[in-house]
Amino acid sequence: MNISIGNIIDRYTICKLKSERGKIDNSKEINDLLFEIGKYDGILDYIDQLYEINGKIWDVEFDIGKGKGGVLSLEEVGKRVIEMRDLNNIRTTIKNKLDFLYKEGYSEKPSVIISLTTVPERLRCWVSLEKNLNSLLHQKTNKEYYVIFSIPYLYVMNDNEEYPIPSELLELARNNPRLIINRDAPDYGPIVKIFGGLKYLTDPNDILIACDDDHLYHEEMLEYHVKKINEHFDCAICFNGDYALDKREWIDNGIKKFVLRPTHMYFPAKHEYCLGIPGHWHTVSYKRKFFKEDFNEELFSMADGDDILMGYYLKKHDLFALCVVWDKETDFRPIVDPSGPTPCYVFPIIEPLGFPVAAGGHIIRQKYGGNHGRVDPKITELLGDHSKIYIEKNEE
Repeated sequence: MNISIGNIIDRYTICKLKSERGKIDNSKEINDLLFEIGKYDGILDYIDQLYEINGKIWDVEFDIGKGKGGVLSLEEVGKRVIEMRDLNNIRTTIKNKLDFLYKEGYSEKPSVIISLTTVPERLRCWVSLEKNLNSLLHQKTNKEYYVIFSIPYLYVMNDNEEYPIPSELLELARNNPRLIINRDAPDYGPIVKIFGGLKYLTDPNDILIACDDDHLYHEEMLEYHVKKINEHFDCAICFNGDYALDKREWIDNGIKKFVLRPTHMYFPAKHEYCLGIPGHWHTVSYKRKFFKEDFNEELFSMADGDDILMGYYLKKHDLFALCVVWDKETDFRPIVDPSGPTPCYVFPIIEPLGFPVAAGGHIIRQKYGGNHGRVDPKITELLGDHSKIYIEKNEE
């Protein structure tokens, strides 16, 4: 059957409704569709979702039919038409999600995902976690996107503690087709927020926005990342981090060259700077093409923190973490400064969320010390080497 899994399940649930409600004998088509569905794992919940949505659409269509017969007023018919439009949008989103997950068919494939992970104790603090996820699920954008929430089975930092999955999270995912709970993610530490999302991206120019689970994020975060990363083809985009670098350019025999030298900067940024270490708590965006085969377990073993790992990985591949200016910023008082605002957060963070347990990064620092926990000397050596002369590249 040469149709995608999203359309197969959609057709199956409609056939099932016709059989049950319309008393139509379509058992052969139902059996053929069930045969195709049987080739896929983890599909049952999506069958239930589409069956429920198509059932509601059936009911609304029936009510609209009453309007044609004079039972409903024109105003009531209009309300039903709007309701059916909204239901069909949900139906299409579920179908597209299925095609996205199983990499089939033609869909409005998202060019961007938001990706994050968590620790077991925070999954038990649902009130705060729900606020974080809802801020990500309701971004102000016309783009179709998904939020990939990678949750390993075992938490390595705490004696392989099992990750609990709250029923509220499952219900949120059921009611929000944008949310994908990814359990196929070994616990490599905070870097799972990036590693866990990459398998969902196939096009080199697809965008991954990595963030944390303990902040409320601005509704324009996604759109602004997309705008800035498309302006700077060889840069990851961030808004905070460590190890500011000043770009110093010159022209040598017609060739534009530059070096990066350590400097000091204040946040929020008033001018664009490169950073040696991007800060993922304020979100960082990457293109899929930035990641090669060496983004693997061997790399992850070199450090515990995701910030320093990604600083090292970007520099290793002659890529840059660019700290950009939010074009709507009006308060440039430096944070972490006596005259600055409190708390010390900049766009796209709106406010921190009250979790009683520290994030994985805090636990790493407590266990190993330093700002980034355990770090391989090769990382500090490369990040501290500023001798390289770069040639300015044109967009590919």
